[in-house]
Formats: sequence, structure tokens, C-alpha cells
Amino acid sequence: MRYRFENVEIDGDALTVQRNGKAHVLQPRPFSLLEYLIIHRDRVVPKGEILSRVWQDRPVSDAALTTAVRDVRRALGETATTQGSMLRSYYSRGLRFVAPDEGQPLPVPVEHSAEPTIDSYPRRIAVLPFDALSEHAEVRSFAAGLTEDAQIMLSKFRDVWVLSRSSSSSLVGLSLTTKEIGARLGARYVVEGSVRPIGSSLRIYVSVFEAHVELPVWGERFDLPTDAVDERTDAIVSEMVSATVARIHEHEVKRAREKPAEQLDPWESFQLGKSFFYLIEQDAQATASKLFEQTIDLDPTFAEAYAFLSYSIIKRQWSIEKSRGNTAPKHRATPMRVRALEMASKALELDPKLPFAWVAHARSSIALGRAEEALRSVTKALELNPNMGFAHYLYGFTLLLLNRPDDALKALNRALETSPQDSYRWIILSVCAIANIVAGQYQKAIQTSREAQLDPHATFVCDVGEVVGLALLERTDEAIEAGRLAKEKTPDFCVARFDNDFAFMDPKAQQIFHDGFSAARVT
Repeated sequence: MRYRFENVEIDGDALTVQRNGKAHVLQPRPFSLLEYLIIHRDRVVPKGEILSRVWQDRPVSDAALTTAVRDVRRALGETATTQGSMLRSYYSRGLRFVAPDEGQPLPVPVEHSAEPTIDSYPRRIAVLPFDALSEHAEVRSFAAGLTEDAQIMLSKFRDVWVLSRSSSSSLVGLSLTTKEIGARLGARYVVEGSVRPIGSSLRIYVSVFEAHVELPVWGERFDLPTDAVDERTDAIVSEMVSATVARIHEHEVKRAREKPAEQLDPWESFQLGKSFFYLIEQDAQATASKLFEQTIDLDPTFAEAYAFLSYSIIKRQWSIEKSRGNTAPKHRATPMRVRALEMASKALELDPKLPFAWVAHARSSIALGRAEEALRSVTKALELNPNMGFAHYLYGFTLLLLNRPDDALKALNRALETSPQDSYRWIILSVCAIANIVAGQYQKAIQTSREAQLDPHATFVCDVGEVVGLALLERTDEAIEAGRLAKEKTPDFCVARFDNDFAFMDPKAQQIFHDGFSAARVT
């Protein structure tokens, strides 16, 4: 968005304030503060609201807010004592943007002869009230509840910044295009949906659009039996929300890849790093770590970058051990593992409410042999975001290491429910298969393992459940053949690799796999 106030022009695409013909560049956070105050310029905005919406509830010192305000005033050519200033402080109350054209109810966007440019704040997403395509009061009530559930669940993902319900509801009844809605709300993405009765079911449609170009990003249809509304609604909303976040990430990655590396902003660098993070190769993790480091250099307060860097370091350590013949170091506290824990701790220092920071802390704790501590950390992640598939996966993995296979399977199945669109689904399926082996459910392990193998990213761990499951069912010939094929696909398919990847598994459980590998002639 662009705004013009008398002799000041504010450009959201370039993060600049043009005053008297000269452009003053702002960092993303001060500019976000400025734009938020512009959008809400009809009132004094309390400090707590500013910290919640602009800093997204991250722990931030008064000095950081003071610095951001100073930078905005400097760009506007003002100081705290400037007569008739546009950015005004109200003692103990908050801040307000007061422009010379105060009679205007909203900022006036600068007209463009070309297509609108991309919004500079990609986290912003507006969930519009779901349409109830029925006169029945029950359907209207369900649609309203569905909208609220989606907004609340989305707000638990720090990858997106969900605009308030009142902001989205204010446009109800207006004949606006998706592009106009995005412009009015300052949102890059818009979620639209509807509900209508179909026989004995409610049919739910949901679509996600990139607002400024009205480009569909994702859409799906769900059928919910009316006699299962109470049991199934949460699962459907969870799938809807997880898919929305995943598809927005993919969309942001495509855009980031179109820019030279030196021109990436912190958000773009972070999203691009995540795209490499979910790959298994050592080179991919090296690239991911480099991009997360770049993100931190650009914005040292970017908590998610520290968290993903932590987890990426653990994955790199794993890849290094794999390349050295699956031999784990004698001392688990390697410099890389220690640094991973430090990065996770830094993320928590910056944002103790960030679920993935707790996930990263749990994963680095596992790498250091601290499974009980890991369990506490990942439990905290799930308290913050009960719909985070990755956290459910790591919770299940930790329970598996603690020899609680039945509880592990519950957590892993929940991970599968909440992450149907995620690129790490094959990992969840693989660990599910291993948990089924420990639980004595060999046939289920075989089926799940084979499903995991269908993924193009499938690695060594995807074949373990099938090979060991067949062997323990005494289908020896099939087990030997499965082991041979696994070795062809991944030459490092061996007992040492398994022992390294599951180094802290309970010895009795580990012995089950050794027996299976032996029967399948895997050494």
C-alpha cells in the first residue's frame, strides 16, 4: 500500500517515507509500526496493542519500541516536541498518527497506472466471515463459529499474522473484489469460505487467495455429516488451517526464488531457508543454515530463524555422521549439538511463546541424550499450538525413545491428521511404522512403511518398518527381498545406520529391530 498525506508519501513496497522529494528508508519493524498506526489513525493505540500486533507478542524492551518510534519520527522529519507532529505520544495511553488531512476517514492510496505491487507484509492474512448458504439459523451459527475457529487456530501459527475479526467483519455487505479487500485491510492473503447443507451433511468450501492479484493459492471442499459436527469440526478446521499455512509458505518460497540472494529481506530469506530445511540432503541443510544465518544478520530479533537454524544444525550433524559411515561420535555433546541448543535457547529468549522454538529445544535435547527434557519442551510447544503437526511428530518420536509406543502412535497419528499437506509427512509415516514394530503391530508397520516409501524424498528410515515387520512375521523370503531392494535404493541401509539414528531408543526395543534385521540378512 501507498499513502499520501499533504507533502508526505509513504510507500509500503519500498519501505520508504518520501518527504520534500527525499526518500527515507525504514527498517521493516519501524515501518510496520508506522503503517499500523496509519490504519488505526482514528484513535490512540495502546502500547500493549502495538506490542501484540506489530511485535506479535514477542518479548521486547521499552528501548526497542522507543527506537522504532524515533526512527519513524526521523523519517517524518519530526521529534517528540515538534509542533503539530503526525506521530504523537499520549502519556500512559499510547501513540496516534495524526495527519494534516484529518477529515479523511482512511489513508488515501496513491493511484497506480500499472498493476498493484505486492504487499510488503506477507504475514498478514484476513479470514473473511464464512457465508452461510442457507436460511437455517443452525447453518448460520455454524458458519460464524467456523470463522472464529479458523481465526483462532491460525493465530497460533507465527508464520502468519491474522487480522482481527472486527477488521474482516467490517467489510461484510460491501461489494468488493478480493483485490479491494486486501487493499482495504492491508492483507496479502485472504481466506474465503462458505457452508451449505447437502443432504445429511454440511459442505464446507474454503479458498485462499493472494489478494493483490486475486490469485488462488489453495482451495478444498469438506463434507461434514450433521450427526458428527461435534466430533469432526475441530479436525476439519485443523486440516484447513495447516494446509493454509503450508500453501502460503510454498507461495512465498516461489516469490523469494525469483529474487537475487543479496536482495532478500528477512522474511524472504527465512521462507527460502525453510524450503531447504525440509529436504534431507546435507547440501540442502547447509544452504538452509546459511539462509537462516542471513535472516538473523538482517534481523537479529527474528526468533523463528534461530529456532530453524537450531534444528537445521542437528540435521547437518546427522548428515555428517551418515557420511562417515554411520558412526556416532563418542561424546554426544559435539560443538554442533551444543550450538544447536544455544540457538534454540536464543529463540526462546526472544519469543517464549514460539512453538517451534520449543520444538527445536526438544530436538537438540534429544541429540544430547536428554529425552525427558525433550518431552517437557515439546509438551510446551503443543500447549502453545495444539494443531502443529511437527510438534505432534516430535512428541511421538520422543515417546518412542522412552519406550512408550502406544502413546507415541497416538501422537504420530495426530501429527498425520494435522499435517496432510506438509512436506515432512513421509518422516511421520516412517516413525509410525517403527512405533508399530515396537507395539507388536507388524502388519500395520508394513503398510505404513510402504506408504512412506511412495514419497519422492523417502530415505533409509522409510524401509525399516517393512523389512523388520516382514521378518518378525516370519515371511523371511519377502523380508530378505525387501532388504535387498532397500539397499539398492539407499546403500547405507544397515544396522549401524539404524543404531545411529535411534541411538537413545530403549535397549529392549532396539533389540527387536536387531532381530528383524538379522532375519532379513541386513548387516
